[in-house]
Amino acid sequence: MLRVFRTDMYRLFRSKAFYVYPIFMAVIILFSMIFIAENKEVENGGTDRKDGITIENSESVPAEANGKNIEQAQDSGAEKHIYISWGMLFESLFDGVAILFVGITFIIFCTCETRNGFIKNTVGCVTDRGYMVVSKILVGIVIVISYTIEYAIISTIMNFARSLITGVKLEWLPVPDGDAPRFVSFILLCFLMDIAIITILALVHELTFSRAIGIIVIFGISTTLFGQFAHGAVELLRHVFGILKDFNIGKYLMIENTSEGYVSSNFYPQTLLTMCLIYITVCTILALCVVRRKDIR
Repeated sequence: MLRVFRTDMYRLFRSKAFYVYPIFMAVIILFSMIFIAENKEVENGGTDRKDGITIENSESVPAEANGKNIEQAQDSGAEKHIYISWGMLFESLFDGVAILFVGITFIIFCTCETRNGFIKNTVGCVTDRGYMVVSKILVGIVIVISYTIEYAIISTIMNFARSLITGVKLEWLPVPDGDAPRFVSFILLCFLMDIAIITILALVHELTFSRAIGIIVIFGISTTLFGQFAHGAVELLRHVFGILKDFNIGKYLMIENTSEGYVSSNFYPQTLLTMCLIYITVCTILALCVVRRKDIR
């Protein structure tokens, strides 16, 4: 098992995709900062971002500043600030675009196993191909952690550079008193959600060995496209058959559960925990069953 994991890690660090997508993340963060700054400057002379990432023209910061619900002072004469928060540093764990990058990198990693003789080296390390599935999931976790760290560093550098260029004061925004347990649980659940998504993609790979299908799956998850289909199905059942009138499908959708931060009323911790554990367990077991029935391609 350890030999398989080391081989996969070697293959990961040799993959160009692992180094290319952080560049795209940096570009997206840069453009998002420019876009948000221009929009808010027109609207109210300030800027806010999801989970309290950036706040300008704010004389006082409320307790909800580390979540989606941010109320800004409207005093145009207030001192300008750019705030960096824990929510910003961990945003890649629940941001759809960042999750899409993680998923694509993982899919490329999985589908490249038959190239350059890697699959032969891996087969020589194991007697049970099930170890390869577990190793892929562990590598996916490494990708999530690596991209989270890279995203935090890139965001911090971008905000620092913006502060130097614009002359706006850069300040650290701590988690409000009393919110720390909820915030920590939110971050841990977001990390568990990413592991669940990685596990789903590992199962899809073992079933199809298709890069295109894997990309379609991660695109549907990260863009909440599958969630929109689920909402549409529930609405259809309500109007046609008059059932599920009080059923809230949103609480059972992973990305929708976390997209607005830990202070959002759409965040259901116990439901998300249960869902992620079910996805991880079921998808891992199914993937292990699938590899026992298939030859190595």
